Amino acid sequence: MSWSQAGTIPKTRPFRAKATGSGCVRLAAIAMARPDPRTKSPRSDVNAGRAVALSLEALGDALQRAPTLPARFEPHASALAQGRSVVPADGERTDFPARVKAAEAKPAPEGPAALAAWLGDALAGWLAGELARAPDGPLAEAVLAATDARDALLTRKQQVADVFARWHGEGLDERSKAAFHAASEVALGEAVDRWVALGCEGDLDRVVATWQRSSAGWAERALGVAVEVSVGDLGHLRSLQLAVRGVTAKTPEELSRAVARRMGLPLAEVERLLALDATVRERRDPKRVIRRRWAIVKPIAVAVADLEKELGRMPSVTEIAERASVHPCAVDLVLEAMGDGDGGEG
Repeated sequence: MSWSQAGTIPKTRPFRAKATGSGCVRLAAIAMARPDPRTKSPRSDVNAGRAVALSLEALGDALQRAPTLPARFEPHASALAQGRSVVPADGERTDFPARVKAAEAKPAPEGPAALAAWLGDALAGWLAGELARAPDGPLAEAVLAATDARDALLTRKQQVADVFARWHGEGLDERSKAAFHAASEVALGEAVDRWVALGCEGDLDRVVATWQRSSAGWAERALGVAVEVSVGDLGHLRSLQLAVRGVTAKTPEELSRAVARRMGLPLAEVERLLALDATVRERRDPKRVIRRRWAIVKPIAVAVADLEKELGRMPSVTEIAERASVHPCAVDLVLEAMGDGDGGEG
């Protein structure tokens, strides 16, 4: 796929539920009324992305000219030079929880390893060996230019990643915070690389936010605290909720037996489903989500209340962010938590 071709960026879900409390009610109203997000990135983001693409084309050209390049890497070097490379280079078999653990254990990759999404592990490894033997020359210059351009684009969106890392880890122990931070860094690299590979089309902030939301699940699995719900269990949970509404019971034991009879399932299976349902509900509870992150939510809620008094209308996300001195995506996360309690649990 050419870097000039457009990609499709997933849309975020609408916000539905209401919240309570003066500032919170205003936040919920803003969530319901705000306009659709932008569909294009600022020109500065696009220019930075194209700088990455051009530097990678130059790297592909340098690889093609390298006399020691193994024949098996020639097609990949040609694709890079012509802007036809695909990210990730090694396909979609990435074990993200394992990458989170690796990111926690060692510093961020440098040199060819930082370009592994574009080169693939094998070519990146060969290139690292070549640079160790010949640290100067066209290959070294091309790698440095590509990593510098990519680092510049990453830096432009680092604040977004930091907001999500804090949101996911707020109120947790240091070990958990470190895992969410590592996952956030992995997700930032994935978002930037794929956006450039798709021709810098669409809003990079939305691409980064989409990957950041996914990163919470990677960190949870790396920590061993993820709540895994299979497709089969998802269907059973829906049936369970309907069955619970149709029975009356004074104790948990009576509820389990009544639901088991109604669903025609063994008692042990119903007890397992009830425990799973309780865990899922707790993780998605808006009050719990907000309570753990109150240090983030409070200044935003205060800003909303103050701005409404001053302006005589509901403030925009940008106005709230400026008053609260936060990134707009922090406001988005609070609005999402107010809306449906699914603001990136972790």
